[in-house]
Amino acid sequence: GQAAYFQLFKDGKLICQRKTPFVPAEFKRKKPKLGVRYGIYNSFVSRYLSKNATKTVNVPGYTQNHEAGQSRSIAANPFKYDWGVKLPTYVVYFDEFRYGSRREDVDVRMLEARGVPPVD
Repeated sequence: GQAAYFQLFKDGKLICQRKTPFVPAEFKRKKPKLGVRYGIYNSFVSRYLSKNATKTVNVPGYTQNHEAGQSRSIAANPFKYDWGVKLPTYVVYFDEFRYGSRREDVDVRMLEARGVPPVD
């Protein structure tokens, strides 16, 4: 099969992969920069705030058209209003965040089996 440019494993199971380059050909001559963003993404924030509001908020609804159809939301900018309630706090722990060119270089279970110590 075709080699993958990116693979994401969770608990030893492949959950996502990309078989095409991330960087378009026209950028290959530029100095490479790689960044990773990870964390929690909250969708439908205005739904939660509206449902749990302790204050009355008069805000116009928001509709957005896109290729897949139409999205509707209670507020385009929900954090501009005082709903009388805040979003719940979430905590995520990341451990052994590694990168490499092969799974064998980053899979914690494979590394432990070879006697490689943890990074922290």
